[in-house]
Order: sequence, then C-alpha cells, then structure tokens
Amino acid sequence: MPVKALVTDLDGTLIPLAAHRGNEEDLAQLQQTLNDHRLLLVYATGRHPASVCQAITEFGLPQPNWAICDTGTTMLENDGTGILRLVASYHEHLSERVNGFAVDQLYELETFLDGAQLQESEKQGRFKLCFYTDSELLDDITATLDRLLQARGIPWSFISCIDPITGGGLIDILPDGVTKASAVSWWASAQQLSTEEIVYAGDSGNDLAALSAGHLTVTVGNAQLSVVETVRRAHADAGWTNRHHHSEHPGTSGVLEGLRRFLDDHSD
Repeated sequence: MPVKALVTDLDGTLIPLAAHRGNEEDLAQLQQTLNDHRLLLVYATGRHPASVCQAITEFGLPQPNWAICDTGTTMLENDGTGILRLVASYHEHLSERVNGFAVDQLYELETFLDGAQLQESEKQGRFKLCFYTDSELLDDITATLDRLLQARGIPWSFISCIDPITGGGLIDILPDGVTKASAVSWWASAQQLSTEEIVYAGDSGNDLAALSAGHLTVTVGNAQLSVVETVRRAHADAGWTNRHHHSEHPGTSGVLEGLRRFLDDHSD
C-alpha cells in the first residue's frame, strides 16, 4: 500500500535544529520528496495557529495541506493560497465531545497546582488549557492534577512532556480522548486514508498516542529514549512489524530518512 501522507510534529522533529546544519539542507530535500511523490503534508503540533504560521515563515517550512494545532484541539486547512482556515466540522465534532463542559471551568485548578503557571493567553484555546512547570516538578504536579480531575468528575484529561527546546515541563489539559492521535484519526477518516498510508513523525510525549496508533512511524534521532522504547513495545504488543523506524539522524534529517525508508518499502 503506497504512502500518501506525511504527518509530522514541528519542534524537535521537522524544524531544523540549530546544532545540526545538515537539517536545513535536508529540509529542501524533504520538500522535493513530498513534491515528487505528491504526498499530503500535515503538521501535528502543540503550537497555536499563529505560532505555526510564524514557524513556516521563520524556518522556511513547506506549506502544509492541513495543520493540527494546540495538541489536537484545533484543525486548519490550507485554502490553496497559503492561508490556513479553521475546519468547522472538526470543531463541531469537539463541541459534541465536551457536551457543554467549558474550558473556563478549569481555570480554578491552577490554585491547587503548586509550581504550575498558566501559559500565555494566545496559547490557550476553546478546548485546551496549558501550563508551564519546572521539569523536576512535572511528575508531582501531574499526579495532583490526575487526582483533582478524578475527584471532581471532570471529563477532561491531560498530556505532559518536556519541552525539547527549553527543557521545561509542559502540561495540556484536553477533553477526554482528544490528542494529536485522535485528531489525525478524524482527519484520516475524512480523507479516506488508512493508517498504513500515513507516515507519522515525532519526538516527545505528546506524540506517543499517534506514534502508537498503527501508522508508519518515525522517531527522530533526538527523540526521548523513553518515547522510542514505549513506541517499540506498543508496536510489538500489537503485532505490527516494520511500521516503526528510529532514525539515526536528528530533527529534519531524521524525518527525511524515515520517510524515504517507508516510501521505498511501500512503493507500488
């Protein structure tokens, strides 16, 4: 079954790493590969929409066909002119999932999360509440958050990870079951694509669900080792073979390496 789409995380994955000059060169090669094989390109990131647009300009990234932002809670489609517009049907889908429970009801949780700070207002969303914390406090804070959500019967959950750029802790509170993986699944269903027609590339904890969902997966060379091992176990437990490629190279170069491998393996 041929590959039809690349879905990729941005920070730590597609965006060229400053310490690896080959990444910039390989970004041009990646763009050429996408064009040669007429692949759809989707960004799946924790960044908010304005930050995605900024990254495209700042790093010279290829224009995506779609962008899944805010850790799966916002979806945008390229209108053909380079402008990314909200996918209304996806946001209607999320409204149905939360069943009237508004994100505003979550803000009081901050008073119980010692050491957590709300992220900037532009990084919050209709279906997402985000915090910063020191990495050494992350486990304790997420344990407290888990107890609070369960005790109050709040139908939202969270994803936490270490920021690959700053080394600080990040926490996203999202509606139950909403992740990058669920957003990719919704998008794939709308495009009538199977899991094995999609290559997903990532590096950190908020990519785990998508990396373990049955897609052809690429963990870049700089991915967190715990993420790589968890993905390997998930694929082994599911009986999937040859669906995970852990690249030798970091960042952009690792995405290109993994994509080329799957294109070769799944050519007509």
